[in-house]
Amino acid sequence: MDPGSVRRLAVQALYLLGTEPDAPAARLLEALDEPFDDEDEPDGHAEQTDAAKEAAVALALAAWAGHQAADAAVVAQVPAWPTLRQPPVDRAILRLAHHELATRRAPPAVVLDEAVELAKAFGEDRTPGFVNAVLDAIARGASPGAAAAGDAAGPVRRGEKPPPAGAAEARRGQRERFRQRKAEMAAKVGPKRDAQELREERERQAAEAEARRAEPPAERGRDADPGPDAPADPWSAAAARRDA
Repeated sequence: MDPGSVRRLAVQALYLLGTEPDAPAARLLEALDEPFDDEDEPDGHAEQTDAAKEAAVALALAAWAGHQAADAAVVAQVPAWPTLRQPPVDRAILRLAHHELATRRAPPAVVLDEAVELAKAFGEDRTPGFVNAVLDAIARGASPGAAAAGDAAGPVRRGEKPPPAGAAEARRGQRERFRQRKAEMAAKVGPKRDAQELREERERQAAEAEARRAEPPAERGRDADPGPDAPADPWSAAAARRDA
């Protein structure tokens, strides 16, 4: 019984469990009789032995039992790619590989190599690099987020334009600059004023402007403060300049 074939079938079963979490073993065995992805299998769907299918279902169910821990471990390494954002096939591959790493079912190097091969068979162009970077970080016990700084640019769905190199770093820098500008503006403006206070002030200013417009032209400016440097009587000031 080829371990690679068992893993391939286990990914199919895990894919189904992602949509039918309560699927019994009989349903999984039935699904394994169907082609998983004809596009990725140019030679057609190869017949598998009953023993291989039963081993694959057992492996998939064991991996599914720990899928929440697997999802948490993956997201800890690549926070920008939460579980629901990952393509279903990629999730299945990562869950299977995490189970094999956690249970030491196979040497880490073998688990990573097999997962990358599955990613090449079923995933998109950038899926193998994503899977390799994430699982390598998990296998090494790297600190959270370590894979995000490496080759884990993220999987790309069919038809989705891959992000340019350094896009994550650029977004982080942009967010940091935005926070700095926001802090600078807040420092200039001062403490935020209550919305009700601002609304009342605007209403008061509008009422004053309306009242000024309603005044006769001769009345406008009569009560205005002339300022400390203005003469008390402009007519007297004019006469004084004439006499001088």
